[in-house]
Amino acid sequence: MSPPLIINDHPVPEPVLTAFLATIDAATDRDMVTLAKLHRPALLHGFRPTPAAATGLRARLKSLIAGASSLESDMAALLADCGLQSRLVAVLSTKAIDAGLDDFAAYFGEATFVAALLLDSRPDVRALAHKRTEGWKPGQELPPPSKEAGRKLAETFSPFLEQIAPLLNSGDGAKASREKPAESANQELRKRLQEQETNAARSAKGEREAKEKLVKAQGDIESLTKDRDACKSRLREEARTRASLEEKLVTLEASLATRISEGVAGELDAVLRPWLARVRSLDDAPATDRQDIVETAARALVEQEALDLSWGNRARLKGRLEECNRLLAEVREARIASVRPLPRLGDIETALVEEADAISRKLDLPRIDLDPSPALLARINAAESHDEIADIRRFVVQGTDLCAITKEQAEELHARLFDRESALYDAERIEGHLPRVTPTNPLFRLRAARDRDESILLAIDGHNAMFALADLMGDSFEDGAPGKKARARLTAMAQALAGRLRGVSFRLYFDGEHAHDEAVSESLMVIYSGGTGEQRADGRIVSDLHYYRPKDLFDAIFVVTNDGELGQQVTGAGGSVIQVEEFRVMLKSALNR
Repeated sequence: MSPPLIINDHPVPEPVLTAFLATIDAATDRDMVTLAKLHRPALLHGFRPTPAAATGLRARLKSLIAGASSLESDMAALLADCGLQSRLVAVLSTKAIDAGLDDFAAYFGEATFVAALLLDSRPDVRALAHKRTEGWKPGQELPPPSKEAGRKLAETFSPFLEQIAPLLNSGDGAKASREKPAESANQELRKRLQEQETNAARSAKGEREAKEKLVKAQGDIESLTKDRDACKSRLREEARTRASLEEKLVTLEASLATRISEGVAGELDAVLRPWLARVRSLDDAPATDRQDIVETAARALVEQEALDLSWGNRARLKGRLEECNRLLAEVREARIASVRPLPRLGDIETALVEEADAISRKLDLPRIDLDPSPALLARINAAESHDEIADIRRFVVQGTDLCAITKEQAEELHARLFDRESALYDAERIEGHLPRVTPTNPLFRLRAARDRDESILLAIDGHNAMFALADLMGDSFEDGAPGKKARARLTAMAQALAGRLRGVSFRLYFDGEHAHDEAVSESLMVIYSGGTGEQRADGRIVSDLHYYRPKDLFDAIFVVTNDGELGQQVTGAGGSVIQVEEFRVMLKSALNR
């Protein structure tokens, strides 16, 4: 048995809990979804944010309330907006509620009105509710609502007649109010009440907008925090790996030096020491007994050769370094170009890099500058699943943001990622089933939709795309900004792509002073938003998505943009976002065809 629901250290009676659940049932489907998005977006997990999800939301919300031991603030706010609290109790003062408590409870029902009081933010109002329930006994049958109490309320609260008349569903109180002699005073009170209601509505709207912005900001913070933590984790792992490799290198160098010293010592004992003894005896002899310069040079070269056995020779080390670098280039090329690269090539590449680095240190040469691009290309070529491709794509995006990968390298890597995932996709299709498409790649969600013969809409945020594709625009920019020539250039690119993607409806959106549409071809429509100000095309894209979705005009909708705010609105409307960098891959494929 679940613990009772507690509000302000008081258990909530069963009739009040039943009234909470009835409030949920009374809300409309649209209101239920809207209030869930505003107060507790987590309730929508697993549902599409449409009225069709209201039944599931009600069941989930009832289950949470039935199993809760306390009522969280966001749940209380949601229940309050659903029922009597926001429509009546919120506009009444504590004194007014106390004065008419008996009549309110009699008209609306004891449990219903007490439930509305418990959802109020004012402690003294909730105290009235707790005091009201002190006399209730378990299983006690509460009196049913009384319409007679409604007429008493209308007489008692005549200044608030227009506020409570729709709730009372009776015109008798209003009639009695109009017949009273103090009509002029009542009218003035009604006017002041209407002004208060207007101000309250504005305040509520501002609060909702602030909550929505807060939810969005919290989502952005959570996403950035996850990315930061992931980067920190990777950096720590790389640091541990580097420390381990450096430790192994030190051990290896120490072992190698020991072995060389032992070998040289043995060689000296067996061969060189007797000879060196004779050389020293010659050095100790008088100058007149010494050999000529030729023999002296020969002896010095023999000594130098012995030292080289221990310390190395620059010419031989340079030759070995060149051989290591040559083999390293060939191994990297093999990992990138081979259809099925050997797994051990990765270990061999690492060993070659370490050897070349060690030789460079001995020769006091600059250490090898590790370019991540070849290693990433090799990883892409060896990837065997969509999940591996998704991990590499995230690494490329983060590396580009951190300037560790240049723009040219990023374009090459994105193109190779697309080619490799296309190969995986086609291989799975050959096996006789529709491939599982990674949800992080909208290009392949689009391709899967085409394979299922679905109706598809591809909308393009023209202004955003022109800036992101400036290198493909040629000299079409005017004073550093896209103008008529740039729009024509992007339209021509979109038309070329539309010619390849049969069955896909293209919509290219631009800002424009006069709203109008131009049909460029059977599958491409150029749309000018009209109006003034910024983000006009964004608004038109979102409004079109909300128009298309309920009518089921398209099975799948994709929007090309790098605008984060527009992307969130697109996702909220049930569409998918394609980054302009991914769209670039599609364009280049179409233009080079």
